[in-house]
Amino acid sequence: MNKLKALAFVFVFSTLSFAGQDTTVSGTWKISGEVVGNAINQTCTFTQEGNKIKGTCTAPDNGKPIEAVGEVTAKQVTWKYNSEYNGEALTITYSGKLEGAELSGTIDVQPFSVSGSFTAKKEEPKK
Repeated sequence: MNKLKALAFVFVFSTLSFAGQDTTVSGTWKISGEVVGNAINQTCTFTQEGNKIKGTCTAPDNGKPIEAVGEVTAKQVTWKYNSEYNGEALTITYSGKLEGAELSGTIDVQPFSVSGSFTAKKEEPKK
C-alpha cells in the first residue's frame, strides 16, 4: 500500500510540475544567429495546432514574409522555409530545444550544406 501511495504522490507531483510549463510555440519569436559568418536576424510568428506549426518569418533587410512550417516533439522544435540566394533555391531548416520562452539550436542551409546556430526569444503578447 505504501508503494501505491508513493507512486500516486510521484504522479501528482510530476503532473503539477509540468502544468505550469508553456510548451506552445504559438506567438512571435525574435531570432538571432549565425551561418558561416553571416548574421541571422529575423522575426517569426507561428501558430501551433497539435504538434504542427506554421507561420511566417521576416528578415529586416527585405521585410517580405516567408511561409514556414514545422513541428514540435516534446521540447524539440523544427521548422523550415524556402528562400533563395543569388537566384539559387535554398531550404533553411531550424532545429532547437524549447526552454520556456526561449529556443536554441542549429540552422541548416541546403543545398549549400552549411550550418550555424541560433537563439530565439518569444515576445510577450501586446496588451
